[in-house]
Amino acid sequence: MKRRVLSYGTSGTHSSISPLSDFGLALSISDYDAFILDPVALANHAFMPDILYRRRKELRDLVQVKGGIVICILRAEPLVNFGQAGVTPAYTLFDPAGHPQVTFLRAKLQLGLGSQIRLVQTAKGAVSGYLRVLQQHLHFEAYLETDDASVVQSGGTVFAVNSLGSPVALEFSVGGGRLCFVPVAEGITGERLGAAFAQVVDAHFGGKINLGAGG
Repeated sequence: MKRRVLSYGTSGTHSSISPLSDFGLALSISDYDAFILDPVALANHAFMPDILYRRRKELRDLVQVKGGIVICILRAEPLVNFGQAGVTPAYTLFDPAGHPQVTFLRAKLQLGLGSQIRLVQTAKGAVSGYLRVLQQHLHFEAYLETDDASVVQSGGTVFAVNSLGSPVALEFSVGGGRLCFVPVAEGITGERLGAAFAQVVDAHFGGKINLGAGG
C-alpha cells in the first residue's frame, strides 16, 4: 500500500514525503498516513486562529481515527502566534491526538543541549529506525526531566537518554496511532534524513514504505 507522508519544517526528502510549504495551506494533514514536524518552524509566523483548530482536529483524526503516525523533532517548546486565539505552546497542537500523553510530555520537558546520547537497546518501536540510521549525527536540544518508569506509566517508550539518563527520544502509542519525539539531526543530506523518517513510518505500518510520490 502506498503511504503518504507530509512534512513541515524539515529538510528531509524522500519519494514518499511531500513538503508542506505553508502551515496554513488548505490541505488536510489527515489525508496523509504520517506527519513530520519541526516545531521551531512554527515560531516565526503568525497564523489565523482557525488554523489552530483545524490542524488540531486533523492531527486527532490522523492518529486516533486513521491509526497514523506523527514524528516531531523534540525541542524546547516554541510559542506559536495564532492571532485572536493567542500565543500557544506548539505541542498543544497534539492535545486532541493524545491528551494525557502530551500533557505528561509538556510537564516534563526541559531545555537542554548536548551530544551524548545513549540508545536504550531493549526498546522496541518505530523510533528505533531513526536513531539507527542517524546515530552519529544526533544531538538533543531538549529532554524530559523524568525517568523511564514514569514514561512507561504514561503509555510511552524511551529509546534514547542523555548522559544523566533523561529521555531524549520517545514515542507514545495512542490507540492504533503513534506520537514520536526524536532528537535533532545535523550534518546530513536531506535524502538521508528523509530515509530515516521513512524507516519510522515503515516500522509503524509494519511493511515497506512505497517509493511512489506522495502528495
